[in-house]
Amino acid sequence: THLYVLENTEEVLPYIEEHMIHIKTTYRKFRKRTKWLQDKHNSTFIQWLCFK
Repeated sequence: THLYVLENTEEVLPYIEEHMIHIKTTYRKFRKRTKWLQDKHNSTFIQWLCFK
């Protein structure tokens, strides 16, 4: 639920975009796999955001 609220908060959108770019550059071979990227984002975003 926390992730859902965050993803629907306008102030967080730039961080979501930055995180997706981070994932795509870190895991280059998966960058075209939409489901994999979304799952990775969902499982790592909150922890990643804590370090911002």
